This record gives sequence, structure tokens and C-alpha cells, in this order.
Amino acid sequence: MDVQLYSDLVESLLYTHFGITPHQARLSDERLLYQARGRKIRPYQTVQTAAQAQGLIRKDLGLTGPYPPLDAADELVALADIRAIWVLGEDPTSCGKCGTRTDFEEVSGNTLRKLESTLGFSLVTPQHHRCPNCGNEFLAEDDYVKHQ
Repeated sequence: MDVQLYSDLVESLLYTHFGITPHQARLSDERLLYQARGRKIRPYQTVQTAAQAQGLIRKDLGLTGPYPPLDAADELVALADIRAIWVLGEDPTSCGKCGTRTDFEEVSGNTLRKLESTLGFSLVTPQHHRCPNCGNEFLAEDDYVKHQ
């Protein structure tokens, strides 16, 4: 994942779940994000760690807890908010940045339910794609979309 996407995801997660900016959470220093990204710490983990260290309370779940920690599903929702969901065809999917064929995981279970609930529509076999060459990430779904 490139540092711009990493930074955008951190910003989206902070604003959506805690109502603050990276500057307010002391996560605006790019060196910190480069370091976290280099150590394979996902954006949701960076935000959750900062939130715990600073005693931040989630604003997206109402006034009373319990407040579950952020997870990979929250990050996928942020990714769908930041980047358009690609529509898959019959050909293998390639990275839009470098053209390399991407690796992917099917999005299912609780992650899919959380993603669809937030988006407000159903997805058809969604996939989380990652480029092994440049680290670009995006969501994609089959071309026979049945959006409501």
C-alpha cells in the first residue's frame, strides 16, 4: 500500500469513527505513517492504537458503549469510501497503477455485512485486491451487479 492511500485510510477512519483529524490524533507526521506501513501495521491498527493511547471514544456508535475496537472490515469500508469499487469482467484483474495481476481475497461473513450495511446496498461476490508489485489496493465486484 502506498503512503498516500495509507494516509487517506487513517484520515477516513479517524474522522468516521472518532470525529477527529490526523493532526488532532497526532498522526499527521508522514514519517510515523511510513514507519507503520513499513512494519506491515494496517491503517485500522494504527488508528486503534492511537485511540487507545489517547483515550479516544468512538463517536459513530452512540453515547454508550461498549465500543468494539476497529477491525479490517472498518478499513474496507473506508477503502470503499475513498476509492471507487471496480467492476470485474472475464479477464484477470490487473493493477490500475502498474498493470501487474493482483492478488485478492473474497470479502464475506461479518466483513461483508458491515461493508454492505455502511454502503447501503448489496455487493455481488466482492473482492479485496492487492497488487504484489506496487502495493495498490482496491475493492472489486462481479459485473452482474444487482444494486438496489
